[in-house]
Amino acid sequence: MDVYLVRKPIFDHRQSVFAYEILYRTQPPTSAESSRNESVATTPETDAIFHPELQRITRGRKAFIRYDSDALAADCKSLLPAPMVIVELVEEMEPVTVFIDSCQRLKDAGFQLAMGDFALQWESTNPLLELVDFIRIDFSQPGVADIQDAMQRIASRGIKFLAHGVDTREDFEAAQEAGYDYFQGGFFGKPATATSTEIPGYKLNHLRILHELNRTDLDFSALERVIKQDAALSYKLLTCVNSVAFGIRPTVSSIRHALTLLGEHEIRKWASMVILRDLAQDKPTELLVTSLVRANLCGSLAPLVGMRAKGQELFLVGLLSLLDAIVGRPMPEIMQNMPLGNDIQTALLGGGNQYRAVLSLVVSYERGDLERFYVQANELRLDEALVTDLYLRSIDLTEEAMQLYGPRVDPAKP
Repeated sequence: MDVYLVRKPIFDHRQSVFAYEILYRTQPPTSAESSRNESVATTPETDAIFHPELQRITRGRKAFIRYDSDALAADCKSLLPAPMVIVELVEEMEPVTVFIDSCQRLKDAGFQLAMGDFALQWESTNPLLELVDFIRIDFSQPGVADIQDAMQRIASRGIKFLAHGVDTREDFEAAQEAGYDYFQGGFFGKPATATSTEIPGYKLNHLRILHELNRTDLDFSALERVIKQDAALSYKLLTCVNSVAFGIRPTVSSIRHALTLLGEHEIRKWASMVILRDLAQDKPTELLVTSLVRANLCGSLAPLVGMRAKGQELFLVGLLSLLDAIVGRPMPEIMQNMPLGNDIQTALLGGGNQYRAVLSLVVSYERGDLERFYVQANELRLDEALVTDLYLRSIDLTEEAMQLYGPRVDPAKP
């Protein structure tokens, strides 16, 4: 797919995903464009590019998609289906009467509307406030007091407020306190401030299992003993062996038999994912989802960047890239007790090598940092046009893994 397409999660107060913002671009940004400029849907033709992929990428949640005034001037029927989309207006049309008419047509067609913080400047008598469902506000900008006054003035209309640019845990707590309803930014991937000097016992045990899994010579007997002591882990192993994901449906006679059937490569991959899920049980589900998408995408890029034999290692780099946020400890502290190869540890600690280069490219892609992504793709001699299909496939594989290794989380209700 010769188009850039990515989703960015929008969270509620419980840090559950409420919706995804969908960004796309059909060509690389020019040097005059900022990598922070959001992609905007402007024509029925561009909508048609990813219409078939929308359900695939949102997994049943609503999609925030940005439209400009040119798109709004077109017939509503040219837009994506109303039940799937929250139309975000990136600017106020002139004249105002035309803008009101366009918004009313969208509402009559069943769309929910989101607007930028320009809506905060409207008088409380502005008829557009009767049509707005969400207002997006850049939380990183100054003038918080004035913004809160405006929010309180119009909150009685039932409008929900979305804070974006929420990049730290402190930002998230402050935005909650300020009365925002939804939150977007990198805060969920940042380690929470530690309240104890010790890692909780169950997490310490799981880190030890990860330690064993990543030894150069995997000890099947030791791993069998660990798994047999955990009924849930044993069940997940048997489910995995009988899954079509691995193309085998044998009669399994024991845990050791199941391990033998999977083989060392799949054992490392399967058990690492299961252990990571258990480590993240008290964290936002999207933290694990993002880790798995990164893992699958990193692994799938291996043959395209001259690392065909290193797919498993790249998978592991992506999988563990948010381990500090999952465990709640700095990555250097975690790495002290992990027997990972030097190249993998270097990548996870931010050092410069090819593993880190691939991980950085994947992170740039998921964050929508397009200028950086295209530069990194060029440095890796990677055809960037191939990445979107691999990204969508990584989401598919992650969905399969989430269903296989634990209960599936129902999409948040709009």
